[in-house]
Amino acid sequence: MGKVISVINFKGGVGKTTFAVNLAGCLAEYYDQKTLLIDLDAQSNSTVWLAGEVRLKEINTKEYEPKTAKSLFTKNFDFSHILQPFSSPQHDYLPNLHFLPASYYMMTLENDIHDRAGIQRLTGTYRKNSEFQLLRRPVAGLRRDFKFTIMDCPPNLFAVTQNALDCSDCVLVPCTPEQLSVFGLRILIDHLEKTQRVCRLKESDDGSMIVGIVLNKVRVTKDHEAGMEAIRRIVDDKKGAGTPLGLGNRVTLFDSYRIRDRILHAEAVKAERPLCLHRPLSDAYGDIKAVTEAILHEIGS
Repeated sequence: MGKVISVINFKGGVGKTTFAVNLAGCLAEYYDQKTLLIDLDAQSNSTVWLAGEVRLKEINTKEYEPKTAKSLFTKNFDFSHILQPFSSPQHDYLPNLHFLPASYYMMTLENDIHDRAGIQRLTGTYRKNSEFQLLRRPVAGLRRDFKFTIMDCPPNLFAVTQNALDCSDCVLVPCTPEQLSVFGLRILIDHLEKTQRVCRLKESDDGSMIVGIVLNKVRVTKDHEAGMEAIRRIVDDKKGAGTPLGLGNRVTLFDSYRIRDRILHAEAVKAERPLCLHRPLSDAYGDIKAVTEAILHEIGS
């Protein structure tokens, strides 16, 4: 069965979407694994990046809505319609990389999930706590079809993200070693524990759901060195508490591998291509490959 990975952080500017897109590209290209990237964020940053301006206009129409990530939350989810192989405007093609776009119509999804009548409109039924379990059935099908499913979550821990967490084997948190980002990391980890208890998150086969901290946009400065040390202390404190995230989960800092701050990341977005296609021989993509290898080792793939 395939692995499901959610990429989250409620702090802006940490490179969440950049990491999610390049992780998916690396799994598809370098590791030759059938990979699906799902854009769950109504801001549609992954979609803007990978779909391109022409396709984006089509995606953000009412007619296209049943083929976007919103349909995962409905009774009408259709694999054959919404799983689209990635093809960039430059006509590069990765056979293993598939992409499920977001659209601006997803902005109403949070309200629908929190409203009993809204859930009934989405799914045709309502069960107690079902607002946290809407992705379980479609994601079970995705596990059979894809080795990896990467979910680029909204920058919050609201209903859409909670549904993603409920069916994830691994949660990856890109974090820049800066003061505000480090402060937010401690809050995020605390909220993950609370969210897990509310959502009754599914545990993976070995009794744990991995929470991985990815050092992102790292620069060789004293401030960033201090920030990385602060992140290490946060992780050590959680491990020292006995049950880092409650219910047997564990938190991991990928300390030996970090993604350096490189202009190529911004250039790849402008080129509407992941790094594996934009600059496959660059040190920026080398960072992505090294972090991906560490992640695969941790999750047992």
